[in-house]
Amino acid sequence: MNTKKILKLYLVATLSLSSLAALSLNDAFKSYLPTYYTSVLIPNVETPVAESDDSIYRSNPTDIMFSISGNAGNSLVKAGTKNAEVMTISLKTSDVDVQLNGIAFKIIGAKGKDIKNAYLSNGKAIVATASISNNKIKFPNMGYFMKEETAANLQLKVDLGDDLKSSQVISFEIENSNDINMTVDGGSYSLNGHYPIKGGYLSIAGSR
Repeated sequence: MNTKKILKLYLVATLSLSSLAALSLNDAFKSYLPTYYTSVLIPNVETPVAESDDSIYRSNPTDIMFSISGNAGNSLVKAGTKNAEVMTISLKTSDVDVQLNGIAFKIIGAKGKDIKNAYLSNGKAIVATASISNNKIKFPNMGYFMKEETAANLQLKVDLGDDLKSSQVISFEIENSNDINMTVDGGSYSLNGHYPIKGGYLSIAGSR
C-alpha cells in the first residue's frame, strides 16, 4: 500500500474516532445507546498475587453479562399500586456455574416506608421477597442457582404506599459491588465495574 493510501486511511480512522467521541458527550446520542453493564469476574483473594492484572484476566477469561433494562411505558403508576414492575435484571453465564446469593437496591426519591413490599420474580414465579430498611431494598440469602451457559431474567416488582405524591419520581440503583453477592463454581468473587449502577424508575400519576 502506497503512502498516499495509508495517509487517507489514517485520516478516515481519526475523523471517525473524533466523531464518536463527540457524540458520546451528547445526551441525545446517549439516549439511543442500550443500557447495559458488563464486567469480568476477578476472584477475591486474601493476599496480593504476583501476576499482573493482564495475566489475571487471561487466566480468568470467563465473564457474566449483567444488565438492567426497563419499559418506560410501564413507569407511570398511581400511589398504592401493587406489583408495579420496576425493571428486569438479566444474567447470562458462560462456562461456569453461578449462584446469586443476594442483591440490594437503594431507593432514590422516596423513603423505605413508601415501598410496602418488593419481590424478584421469574415470570409468574416469585424468586425472593425483600426486606426494606434504611431506604434500601434487600434480597439476602437468595440462593438463585444458574448452571453454565444459561440465562435468566428477574423482574423487580414493588407494592407502593398510598402517601406518594403526584409527579414524584422513584428510582432504584445498585450502590457498590457489595450489593451484588455471587459465587462462581462455589467460590466468592466481586463484580468489578463502575458504580452506582442506575436502575429503573416509577413516576407517580395523579389520581382521578
